[in-house]
Amino acid sequence: MANRIIFTAEAPAPIGPYSQAVLAGNTLYVSGQIPLDAESGELINENITEETHAVMKNLEAVLRAACFGFSDVVKCSIFIKSMDDFATINDARTILQNQSTCTGNGRSQQTAKKCQRRNFLY
Repeated sequence: MANRIIFTAEAPAPIGPYSQAVLAGNTLYVSGQIPLDAESGELINENITEETHAVMKNLEAVLRAACFGFSDVVKCSIFIKSMDDFATINDARTILQNQSTCTGNGRSQQTAKKCQRRNFLY
């Protein structure tokens, strides 16, 4: 089975020779995200909460494009500049993940027909 390149205009386009994600068999590999606005291309850096929201929104868009959701995530690595930001990042990530409409188990009937349950790593 050939690898499938995943692309969505709802997340920032790759800036270099890589893909937003690659589906290899039943496993999705997602490239790291930074807090870029997909429409304007502007860097969002008002504060760590807004940065986290932007990154999670971009990840959600890539997941959705591949028929995945946050509930499919097996591993997540977050790189931060200061451990002082850890609690803020974790709170923002948790809130967004719980509010997300992009869940592997909560797909619409139409989406569920075209999507299969898969493993996920990013």
